[in-house]
Amino acid sequence: MIEREWCVCPTHNYLVIQKCGNSYVRDIFKKFYGDDFFIAKEANRNLRWTVVRNPRERFISGLAYDIWKNNYKNYDSLFSNIDKIVQYPVSSTFYNMGRVKHTILQSAYLVLQNVDVFVEIKDLTEFCLLNFGMTSDVTNSVPDEYTLRVKTEITDRNLQQRIDDLISNDVYLYNQIMNSDRLWCWQNGNILGTQLKQQGNEGEK
Repeated sequence: MIEREWCVCPTHNYLVIQKCGNSYVRDIFKKFYGDDFFIAKEANRNLRWTVVRNPRERFISGLAYDIWKNNYKNYDSLFSNIDKIVQYPVSSTFYNMGRVKHTILQSAYLVLQNVDVFVEIKDLTEFCLLNFGMTSDVTNSVPDEYTLRVKTEITDRNLQQRIDDLISNDVYLYNQIMNSDRLWCWQNGNILGTQLKQQGNEGEK
């Protein structure tokens, strides 16, 4: 089974999905809660939420990130075994070392997990403003040249359709989430039960 991480906070639980704004969210938690949250393999009974992202964008970003972080140069080997890129599970051995495939399907993180609310990554800044009264400048972004190289390799090797096939489950699930009543929008406001700090509210006026 894939090793999941839940950030358990006083009024809610956040399911970590790699390359879906995780660094941004954790920075918000550190600023808002200090040490009053912890990482667990299971959520408690409070509201459970997570962030999702367009599967094609996430796949390219995740692959570019892994190439960059691991200084990987063997593109022929990588793209000739493209099927292995999305495979899971993630063992606790490598997960705890930070050696995670950032191309593992986000649907793999969500299987058998009861998530109450989904936030599309493009709405994450607004979500954090309304639920925590703050934003973050922390991102785990990839240098542009790596993203461009991945896109070029996919086009030059004519792998667009193969990749679409590999992420088809993610695309289906993402579309279902985008059309469900569990997708957060700004009109929903603060759903996490967080009490916004006074200085945060004043700063937004």
